[in-house]
Amino acid sequence: MASNQNPSLVIPLQASGHLRSKKVYFLSWQPTADQDSFCKSLQKLVLDAIEMASTENFRSISFPAIGCSQYGYPPNLIAKILIEEAYRLVDIHGISISFTIEPDKIDIYQEFKRQIDLLKESKEPSDTPVVSIKVGNGTISVEKGTIITQKVDAIIGSSSSKHLKKAIIKAAGRDVESAYQTEYLHNPDAILISTISGQLPCKRIFFLKWQPESNEGELRQSIKDFISNVIQHVISYKYSSVAFPAIGCGHHNCSVTIVVETMVNAIKKELERRGKALAIKFVIEPGKQNVYDEFCKHVLASER
Repeated sequence: MASNQNPSLVIPLQASGHLRSKKVYFLSWQPTADQDSFCKSLQKLVLDAIEMASTENFRSISFPAIGCSQYGYPPNLIAKILIEEAYRLVDIHGISISFTIEPDKIDIYQEFKRQIDLLKESKEPSDTPVVSIKVGNGTISVEKGTIITQKVDAIIGSSSSKHLKKAIIKAAGRDVESAYQTEYLHNPDAILISTISGQLPCKRIFFLKWQPESNEGELRQSIKDFISNVIQHVISYKYSSVAFPAIGCGHHNCSVTIVVETMVNAIKKELERRGKALAIKFVIEPGKQNVYDEFCKHVLASER
């Protein structure tokens, strides 16, 4: 279903007749000739549908093999995109996700099954060790996981990132949602909103305002300011550990290399300058191997 007026439109309809589901979602989606844009549009389609289902408190959702019939892209590419994005969102939203393939599409079924099997093999715990180094009196580590499960003093979110903010607040519960709204209404221009942790295992949640810049120099400076604000507040709360998600490496279309390099180097400089015994953790979502590799490369780099 395509719509030029609203490319992110999701139309929910109450299911009726012979349908066994509770609702049907019709999503606006227009495939493109550019492969990169095509892949990103598929990821967004899955994200929009799952976020809608999560908002409506549904516990399961089923997708057809979207894009596998008439658009000229190989089924293995489409299956890989859909499966990996679904896998990334399972833990974040706590929802069961399935893909339903038409009975006569055996080759497509086999490709989806192959991608699931490959994903299972690649997600063995032994395959993704925690990378850690000492910087000054502190440490920096990189691991795969989800930000909402981190047992640290504070976790970091971005009040400007709709997807990340919604995932954290949903997992943390209504008390956190209420606290966030109260703080936001009181001071909508605040650089940082601090809330209780609710149902999460951390002690505190820091939501910082951050928007990516198109100019590389301004982007790097905005990341440095972001890191400086985080560390300043962590110290002011007398905390000793903090976990960051891979902010800027998802839906902002920023250069992953620039974002990660700047973020890691800014953390290193903060630890060296302040001399505090802080444990800094970067938590990378499963399925984002390129982002994980980039963080590991820059954390382990000896040059500042």
